[in-house]
Amino acid sequence: MIASAPPTQRWLLLEVPAAWSEKVLNSRDIRGARETLAGIVERRHGRVLFVRRPGRRPTGANASEGPAGTVGVDLASGSRMSTGANVREGTAGTGTLDGPSGAIAPDGPAGAGHATEAGERTWVVVDAATGTESAGHWTSADGSRPADLKDAIAAFDSDGPLALPATTRLLVCTHGTHDQCCAVRGRPVAAALATEWPELVWECSHLGGDRFSGNLIVLPTGTYLGHLDAASANAVAREELAGRTPPEHLRGVATQSPVVQAAVTEVLRVFGPYAAHLLRGRVVPPAASAPSTDNLASDEVEVLVTGHPRAERVRVRVTRVVLPPARRACLADIEKVAITHTAMLADGTDNSLPTDPLER
Repeated sequence: MIASAPPTQRWLLLEVPAAWSEKVLNSRDIRGARETLAGIVERRHGRVLFVRRPGRRPTGANASEGPAGTVGVDLASGSRMSTGANVREGTAGTGTLDGPSGAIAPDGPAGAGHATEAGERTWVVVDAATGTESAGHWTSADGSRPADLKDAIAAFDSDGPLALPATTRLLVCTHGTHDQCCAVRGRPVAAALATEWPELVWECSHLGGDRFSGNLIVLPTGTYLGHLDAASANAVAREELAGRTPPEHLRGVATQSPVVQAAVTEVLRVFGPYAAHLLRGRVVPPAASAPSTDNLASDEVEVLVTGHPRAERVRVRVTRVVLPPARRACLADIEKVAITHTAMLADGTDNSLPTDPLER
């Protein structure tokens, strides 16, 4: 699980309450914008995620509305967004599932019951490097009409800080059409977290690393946590939100490279929990390395990690390991190789994390 957070700098969150396609960029909801979004993902090291509130999925004529608390104003409420209309909040985030309370209603009574028009939802772009975000409304594709994502695309592809300070969100992968384990393991985690942080918790589409589910990403920091269940999730999230990332559940921080993720995890394991996203790491060039790096193999690097209150500067030796082919998802029908990393302090003492049984 170590160093398995997919490197990402920016996220586009799209509210899609109903069922999701196996691959979100192939979804009919965003027809007409797929190629543009795919280009931004590649160019900006971005990721597109579908999100919805935890709970029962809507069906039939009300599929675009979702259960109570799924509505767009709730997704963007932390942004204090203004989209030109007088958007008011209802009882979003109450955790109830049977009624439409909490839906957005421009210039209407709070909790009017549905979005202003069929298919209107909310988007949020989160930029981890600057800790900022932008938000607005989008309209999903309908019949011959393509999705209206013009404003979301402009924000996703923009330079520099976004419009507002980013708010904290806890996103749990429950993408069952991508891998059944994500739904089976992820939904209880999302439900448990929502009992304590109903306004912060969202189910989301594929985060990568299905075999590490239940998977949680904390935005805007981009911290990935894995191997969660309903019994452990709240305690782990509580520690993370308090600035004490638990290394035994840390997959990595998405804004860090894999070798830095591995080194940071090792520093936390040896010197104690701290906010992983606040630690900094850089690969030490061989010419500038200490004697401990003289015998580095081709698959090894030394990383200098700074910022931990108990160890301001720590050198960590990180080794890249190619794992043999194996089925790496619940319903995988083919075997794939995988890359992992081991880490130990550069003084020669082996402090590497215990081997994950799924990585053997």
